[in-house]
Amino acid sequence: MEIIKTIFLSDVQSEQINSLWNSEYPLKLKDRFPILLEGTTWHNHFVVEDSNRVIIAWAVMFEHNNQIRFSIIVSKDYQGKGLGKLLLDHLKVTHDEFFGWVIDHNNDLKSDGENYTSPLPFYLKQGFEIIPNQRIDTDMIQAVLVGWKKSNKLDSNDSLCATQHELSSKKNEKRLDSAIAKFKSENRPVHSILIKENTDYNKK
Repeated sequence: MEIIKTIFLSDVQSEQINSLWNSEYPLKLKDRFPILLEGTTWHNHFVVEDSNRVIIAWAVMFEHNNQIRFSIIVSKDYQGKGLGKLLLDHLKVTHDEFFGWVIDHNNDLKSDGENYTSPLPFYLKQGFEIIPNQRIDTDMIQAVLVGWKKSNKLDSNDSLCATQHELSSKKNEKRLDSAIAKFKSENRPVHSILIKENTDYNKK
């Protein structure tokens, strides 16, 4: 599905996101979407729509107190279909580090009377970590701060490719040194072995 990025929301989009917010978040947080971005220095919205142009998933990135924050909501009817991961993967491409508050219990009720299920296991599975000593405990919300940071380490596939390339390079160096020594002992021009090495490599 296509992710639509926008800074400004139309009235219709704002109403749809607020409706999604009220449906999927605990009843205690009803109608708090309009004040989410108060005091932020910048923000970007990311929306996914169905065939009728109704927003079924939404994410926002914003800066607050010199920290990049995010929030994500996926419609109940589309949860478990990969939309949350789709949005997160998109955010990970555009930002090296970001944080968000995540409710860490299942005690709150939603507007439909069902319990709100904490998404904390989902975020941990996506590579987020719980930030120590960062927690909200109020009558309205109890949540922990989670953060994701791009790793500078090579993944296992990259490491394997790098190792194979390194071994191959060392092997070629030994072959080349051996060939050069042989050609010198036979008083033959060294450049011919270099041409042969390049030719053999291109045949592989």
